[in-house]
Amino acid sequence: MEKISQIWHDECLKTGNFMMILTSTMLKNYQKMEFYRFSEIKSKERKLNNEIIDFITAFGGLVKTYNFFSNAYIIKDKHIICIYRYCNRFQVQPHRLRMSTDFTIHKTPIVYDLSVYNSAKVA
Repeated sequence: MEKISQIWHDECLKTGNFMMILTSTMLKNYQKMEFYRFSEIKSKERKLNNEIIDFITAFGGLVKTYNFFSNAYIIKDKHIICIYRYCNRFQVQPHRLRMSTDFTIHKTPIVYDLSVYNSAKVA
């Protein structure tokens, strides 16, 4: 991984988390892979920052951004490096690529059945 200072790493990590949340809300119809337009994606009744729209556009549009960020459960180094390189290339601070949200994301609880483990251990 590239040498990134801890402050930049933390800021890019927060921005990556925001992008993952944003990708889950920009999808209108999952089966048809239809996306909302930029003007329809809002948080707290405010439209997206111009910097966020520029990032998504430079990345290749809504579909490519969705595919890049949605397939990961957690932020990986490739996400941090991508945001870091974009910020350095276009002279944008990472905090401008995120905004306060009112998105509600529910994580599915993971339940382990320990009775299967215990019965296999006894047998």
